[in-house]
Amino acid sequence: MRSTLISGLVLLGFVALVAPVAKLRFNSHAQPPAPPASVIPAAQTQQTPRTLPQLGSLPSLPATPVPAPQAIPQPRIEPTGFNTNSSQTAQTSAQNSPPVAINPNMPGWAGRLEKDRANLAPLTRQMLLTTRRGADWLARMNGVKGLFSPGIEPAVREESTDTGWLGQISAAWSLNRAAQAFGDQKYEARALQAMLCALEETTPDPTDPKARHTSVPQFILPRIQGTALLALALVDQPSPPSDMLNRSEEMVNYLRRESQEELISKTPANPPANLSAQRYLVAYTLLKSNKHRPANWKLELTASLLESAKGPTSAQAQPWQGLALAEWSRTQGDRQAAARLFAACDELAHWQQTKIDAAHPRQLGGFQPPVPSGKLPAGTLLPPPTTAISAPILLTLAEAATLSREMGDATLNQSLMETIDRGTQFLAQHQYTESTTQHFAEWYRPLLEGGFRDTQRGGTLSLATQQMALVAMLQSLRASAP
Repeated sequence: MRSTLISGLVLLGFVALVAPVAKLRFNSHAQPPAPPASVIPAAQTQQTPRTLPQLGSLPSLPATPVPAPQAIPQPRIEPTGFNTNSSQTAQTSAQNSPPVAINPNMPGWAGRLEKDRANLAPLTRQMLLTTRRGADWLARMNGVKGLFSPGIEPAVREESTDTGWLGQISAAWSLNRAAQAFGDQKYEARALQAMLCALEETTPDPTDPKARHTSVPQFILPRIQGTALLALALVDQPSPPSDMLNRSEEMVNYLRRESQEELISKTPANPPANLSAQRYLVAYTLLKSNKHRPANWKLELTASLLESAKGPTSAQAQPWQGLALAEWSRTQGDRQAAARLFAACDELAHWQQTKIDAAHPRQLGGFQPPVPSGKLPAGTLLPPPTTAISAPILLTLAEAATLSREMGDATLNQSLMETIDRGTQFLAQHQYTESTTQHFAEWYRPLLEGGFRDTQRGGTLSLATQQMALVAMLQSLRASAP
């Protein structure tokens, strides 16, 4: 009895579910199909529009006239069915487009070269990229306190040996030159921080209130050399402030007295190796200072320093010999100073390795000064060229090439540029790039990219080597700029 009742309830539920579906299918088959939209009368298609809420009064948009379609020019089809000249013509026009004329004496000239990079010669483009990477590395090494890191030892991931204030001032001067060339305010700000820190290590001279010099002990920083280099960094800014020009003038007053006593009047029997370098450095500083604060005594003292610095060409005197003689010849029109510079460059060019050594192919373009005694001891080899020695010599050659270009001597300029091209490739091989840092950790690579190693086998990055290589590449780029 109970089973019969359950079966009846299940049957009633099934019927209640199936009946509506069956009725719907029956009605759909019974009605005729709807006619297409094109056959329905227009009166039946009109429906009452849906009422939308009011949005308020909005300004009407002006009617924009639709431009008339323009005919697209079709390329000329050759009889063979292919336009063979179209791609060649476009490629030739891009290669033959004249480069933008660059005045290397204008601020930001290297930045304008970057905008016209496609029209540069391959080697000039390499110089530009190498110089920019080097300037970026030097700017990154300037810390929050305004001081530059002395360098990096990649093998142990530590800082290299500190070179003292001389390296700090030299790095600030180099970054100033890069800021003026690229028009980059970041470089200028970093260099300004370093110079402000260096100015804190200066003191007025006790015997002359109008004179100022470095206060670092002599055995750490030679006073004449440090004072001259800091004064040069102050006046060689893109736009030096007046208060810094006043400080540099005080340092120049100190150099006026000390140069006459220590560099000109005294002729020691055993002069130091860098005596000529100090004379040329002070002379170059005086010439740069004379541009902002002209004085007759600065030119007279410069002439005396250049006269006393005459002697054989040495690697220790570079690059100040080239910078001082070129600036003196450029500003005073002294042809004898130019001839003296070109004669020194002729000797420096003979120090360059111009033949490929099968055992050491990467030494091509480096400079190897001759041994002072003239002969090597038995069983010793000639030391390989390094960045620290090659960069100052390259800077002197580049300054001479720029001067020969200004004087219109194309033959001499071409000879110098061939030597410079080999030298810049030698320095570029010593620079860490993205491809040569793949064996380092990814987070460690930005600390190395752009830095110049001193040797091919050594990986140490020192501040002294970096700043001189940067200025050498920058001056070489200026000499080869179109």
